[in-house]
Amino acid sequence: MSNPDNKKDSSNLLNKEISDREREELKQAAEAVTQVTDDELALDDERRIKVLSPSALVFRRFIRNRLAIVGVVVLLFMFLFSFLGAELSPYGYQELFYTTEERLQDFGGIQKNEDLRFLVKENVDYSSGARAYMLKALGEGKNSYKYGDKVYDIEPLSDRVYLIHSASEVASIMQLGKKHMFVADEEVPAELEAAAMEAIDRGQSEIDVAGQIYTIESSGREHKIYSTLPIALASYNVVNFDNPESKNSFDFQFAIEQAVLAGAGEYMVEVEGKSYEVKVDEEGQAEIRLDNTLYATLSPHMVNALNQSLHLPIGFVAETLNAIENKSNSFTYTLNGEEREFVLEIRYERWVIREMSSVTVYNIRSAPSKEHWLGTDATGMDMFTRLMYGGRVSLLVGFVVVFIAMFIGVILGGLAGYFGGVVDMVIMRLVEIFFCIPTLPILIILGAIMDELKLGGSARLIYMMVVLGVLSWAGIARLVRGQILSLREQEFMVAAEATGLSVNRRIYRHLIPNVIPLLIVTATMSLGSTIITESTLSFLGLGVKYPTATWGNIINAVSTSYDMNNFPWLWMPAGFCIVITVLAFNFVGDGLRDAFDPRMKR
Repeated sequence: MSNPDNKKDSSNLLNKEISDREREELKQAAEAVTQVTDDELALDDERRIKVLSPSALVFRRFIRNRLAIVGVVVLLFMFLFSFLGAELSPYGYQELFYTTEERLQDFGGIQKNEDLRFLVKENVDYSSGARAYMLKALGEGKNSYKYGDKVYDIEPLSDRVYLIHSASEVASIMQLGKKHMFVADEEVPAELEAAAMEAIDRGQSEIDVAGQIYTIESSGREHKIYSTLPIALASYNVVNFDNPESKNSFDFQFAIEQAVLAGAGEYMVEVEGKSYEVKVDEEGQAEIRLDNTLYATLSPHMVNALNQSLHLPIGFVAETLNAIENKSNSFTYTLNGEEREFVLEIRYERWVIREMSSVTVYNIRSAPSKEHWLGTDATGMDMFTRLMYGGRVSLLVGFVVVFIAMFIGVILGGLAGYFGGVVDMVIMRLVEIFFCIPTLPILIILGAIMDELKLGGSARLIYMMVVLGVLSWAGIARLVRGQILSLREQEFMVAAEATGLSVNRRIYRHLIPNVIPLLIVTATMSLGSTIITESTLSFLGLGVKYPTATWGNIINAVSTSYDMNNFPWLWMPAGFCIVITVLAFNFVGDGLRDAFDPRMKR
């Protein structure tokens, strides 16, 4: 009799052996699968084709192209740099930056006075018309002139100073037979009548009575007596007062002019009860002191500050004139409690006063720094920010132009390739016409028109994208037509036609999708050339205008060899971005072409 416990143990042992065997088989199967999947299979290997979809097959082929992957990484970086980076930038692409620097600034000017300045005695009428006639008489070399009912005499004190006398009628003598009638218009010296009668008898025309000169003008029996009194002073010299409230007067300047005429030296002059000390130098310039304090200067030069509201102290004027006299090109003066150094320069035959001062200027062409990673351009804008915004515009132009060209080219090429006949002939003739259009002259004319219309940056950008897209569709249409002509005779198209599908459905659901791989490659390759075209147009000034930023007009801003050699950060980053972006598009296009071509093996 068998033992039940032994049967049970035998059964457990058998089950364990079966379990171990199954576990071993499963392990071997797993290793076999792993070995098969780890084998390097060709892209056209049957085992691989069975398990990979067409999209996965294209993807596998694409990612095995290292240059294509590099292109994708570069393009991804450029898109993030241009679109995301521009939004994160703390600066605006048209924001101007300033800096403070020490530089020589124009402070004022010194100019020799070439206009006669008139000083008229108090309570004397000397109109502007009389002054104009005086200048006319002076130009004609006359010493007297008549204006209205008055006669004026010009007494030249020097070649720069003239004293004007007014010959006003003060009396008249009428001869009645042997008698004379003396009539005076105002109070005159008592001895004037006798002196005048004696002068008439002697035939004299001028007499001196009590130190006053009188002129006699005879006309038949009537004799008019004129008093010649100094009424005005005409001088090319300028009087500068220390106190801007001080007023110049005829008596003051006439007394100073007489001291100057006496020659270089020191003189005491009494004017209106005040004693002035006048020091005259060899150049005919005078310093006037009152109570041992510099009161005024007289000079043929005018010293003025550029800031018309700033009154220059008389000491500053004197120091400036002394520097000119001593032929010194600089001087020091304490102005507003601060000792400052001024420099004298001759510019356009005129002395200019300059001073070293801190000024706020545009931060132009600054080298790369922490604040501006790529420096600033020629107008003081941040180059790094403009580079990002410029990439945004350049990439946008590339995609929009390619989209417009693809849209037009696919539609017309598809119609020409499918229908053939008259439709094909008309569309192909249109393609040939567009191939014959000279693109560059058209763009030059368009740029001139936009300049004449003074269009803004956005409008120019839109017009440029539309025109480039319209001029670029012909090649794509011819390419699509050729592919459609090849595909429409395939079996799947015969089957589609047999099933009664509409023409639109056959073209756009069956033919065009089979052309899309080639279109993707063509579009990718065209993006690089479009970016180069936009950059070239902007560089030539035909594209987007400043201040809108594109990579092309960033380079266009550097127009001289001096800027190129000394400020490489103004153009090299934009050029580098154009090069690597175009190369990246070309790498991606090559990778897609290889991936879509089933005959390529990697």
